[in-house]
Amino acid sequence: YYLAYLAQQNNYLPKLILAGRNLNESMPKLVVNKTIKLMKEKKINTKKPKILIMGLAFKEDCTDIRNSKSFNIINLFLNKSYDVEIYDPIANIDNISNKFKLLIKTPKKNYYDAVLLLVKHKFFISNMGYKKIKQFGKKNSILFDLKSAFKFNQSDGSL
Repeated sequence: YYLAYLAQQNNYLPKLILAGRNLNESMPKLVVNKTIKLMKEKKINTKKPKILIMGLAFKEDCTDIRNSKSFNIINLFLNKSYDVEIYDPIANIDNISNKFKLLIKTPKKNYYDAVLLLVKHKFFISNMGYKKIKQFGKKNSILFDLKSAFKFNQSDGSL
């Protein structure tokens, strides 16, 4: 942001920087739309599905949640009146507003219509693993593996 700002202050239009920024800003909407598409393909009711968001931190194995795009994804789901729960045992959540009382200590088994693995924490990959994460979803659910943490054929979608 700052580099683009400085360039513009010096009468230079930083097209490449702004294009990258626009692409980055559009990713939450892409994730939500792809999740909905995957649910429809599996004939999962998209009126008020139960969504599990795994990962709130800015990046893997980091406690920092500032600038995390996970919040944008969560808000897009909430705007659609979806039932969202968030699980991130690593993120520093002490300063999150009351709006995010959606945080849970342990995900429920066989409960969610969609499980979105947004942050590739070692805890999720090594300690829990694919099988345990998959068990959070109902029998007919989707696993959206944003960072391709698992093998291609183990998830319903990734970026």
